[in-house]
Amino acid sequence: MRRLWLSAAALVWAVACGPRDRANRVGAPGDSANTGMTVDTAPPAGGPGAVVDTMPGGGGSSMDETAVLTTLSTANMQEIQEASYAKANASSAAVKALARKLEADHRANLEQSRRIASRLGISQRLPTDSAQSKAAPAKLVGVHGAALDSLFLSGQAEAHRANIDRIRTRMLPAARDPQLKRYLQQTLTAMEGHLQQIERTRQTLGRS
Repeated sequence: MRRLWLSAAALVWAVACGPRDRANRVGAPGDSANTGMTVDTAPPAGGPGAVVDTMPGGGGSSMDETAVLTTLSTANMQEIQEASYAKANASSAAVKALARKLEADHRANLEQSRRIASRLGISQRLPTDSAQSKAAPAKLVGVHGAALDSLFLSGQAEAHRANIDRIRTRMLPAARDPQLKRYLQQTLTAMEGHLQQIERTRQTLGRS
């Protein structure tokens, strides 16, 4: 009889406490799925042009406008860093010309994003230029000649494809501010143009 009473008590405790305990573990304030975006300003581990994912949560999670502008600011700073290096060190005139355009376009895009962030009152949350963001990109340093040209172009192609997809599927649906939405649409068009130029340059080098 005593054993039966203890078993029943244990069952009641498990039913009452189990779900609460699981709720305290899943999505708790310290979990990445609940805390929103994480901005990584370190050099991307995936190589030249690699995109830092500052999106909150997984592929289907929602975003806010701070997350959108933070992601684009980080991506722009990486593009500027790598294009500036390629502009000075690439061996191909075509790659140098492309790098100059990418650097100029991404600088302009970065400034535009900062103006929008200032108007929305979130500029203080955006990443700022740091000594690290201005340093030579680690994955390109020490690579020379045609190998540098190829590495830069392949990294840029990968980065632009990833950012185009993110703007289409996650940023534009999240944008509520009309000016931010227009900016994203313009950025999408510009990045699609960049990707076409990158691929044309790769084809040109492949034929030379």
